[in-house]
Amino acid sequence: MLVHCGISVSSEKNARSVFEDLFQFNLAWSFDISADIMLNLFGLPCTASVRTYDLGNSKLEVFILKDMPVPGRIQHVCLEFDDRDSVIRRAAKKGFSVRRYRRTDGEVIFLEDADGNLYELKNRIPR
Repeated sequence: MLVHCGISVSSEKNARSVFEDLFQFNLAWSFDISADIMLNLFGLPCTASVRTYDLGNSKLEVFILKDMPVPGRIQHVCLEFDDRDSVIRRAAKKGFSVRRYRRTDGEVIFLEDADGNLYELKNRIPR
């Protein structure tokens, strides 16, 4: 079972824009991490603020790093939504890159945010 995953953004404004405005996630709590802990755990000599979003069965920790490293080109977070198309419309209004690939069984959708993070969007399938 996935407990949480972490992703980084360059500002609190970008965190709010993506996770609260676009994805409409609820902030559960936030906290700060000292430079000593960041260096020991992540190899980064800086402090960080973290915003934790509760996604129901898991959590998403969003690290705010002013000098954020460039994300890897394959790393991404896959998210399910009841109405994926409304998320795509909001993303387009924010100027985010929307990538589409049509397959015989549907369409694969990726968004790229202002910090270069990738998000795969899926429609929630009733289980």
